[in-house]
Amino acid sequence: MILEALRSPEPFSWEIGVDARPHSTVQQKLPLVVNEDNGEPYDESTYRHWVSTARAAAIFGFLACDNARQAIVRAERLNAELIKNVDKLFALFPLDEENKAQRARAVDQRKRALAEWLDAQTARDSNGHETAWLLKPCPTLMFVNGAGELDQKHDQDLRDTCVMLLDRAGCDLLTICDITGHSYRSAQTIVKHYRARNAARADSGIDRLE
Repeated sequence: MILEALRSPEPFSWEIGVDARPHSTVQQKLPLVVNEDNGEPYDESTYRHWVSTARAAAIFGFLACDNARQAIVRAERLNAELIKNVDKLFALFPLDEENKAQRARAVDQRKRALAEWLDAQTARDSNGHETAWLLKPCPTLMFVNGAGELDQKHDQDLRDTCVMLLDRAGCDLLTICDITGHSYRSAQTIVKHYRARNAARADSGIDRLE
C-alpha cells in the first residue's frame, strides 16, 4: 500500500470558490481533494497512518512466521515501546549546549544506544537466525538527528531517495516524474541537490584525471 502511495501523483484536487462570510462578495478558494480509489473526500490522517505503519514494519522487519496483521502489530508495539522509553534510553547521555565537543559526543552515544536497542530486538525475535525474516529489519529508518532527538525517515525522504535511485539507474527526468509523481521542477531540484553525492560517480570522475 505504501508503495502505491509513493508512486501516486499528488492528490487529485480542484479549487472551488465559496463565500468567506455570509452575504460577502469576497471569494475564498478552498481545495476539494478526492481519494481516487473510492471517490470519497481525501482523509489525510489515513495516509499518515499507513505511512507510519509501513515505516514501522520496515524498521522492525517482518518475521517469516507472522502474517501481515501479526507483523504490523509487532512493529507498532515495538515502535510505541521505543518512543515511550526513549528518554530513559538517552538519559545517560545529556546534551551540554555550552560545550560543543561534549554535545557531539553525547549525540554519537545516543546513536549507538539506539542502534544497540534496535539490534537487541532483532536478535531476540529472530533468535539470531537470518532465515527468520521474510523482510529483514531496516533500522536506519529510525535515527538520532543532529539535535540529539529520536527521529524517523518520512515519506518525502523515501520519494526523494527513489528519484535519486532512478537517476543513478539511468532514467531521464520525465520517466522519473511518471514513476514518482513529482513535478519536473521538483525532480530537477532533487537531482541537482543530491547528484554530486554519488560516491561512485565522483570516483569515476577522479579516475579520468589519471
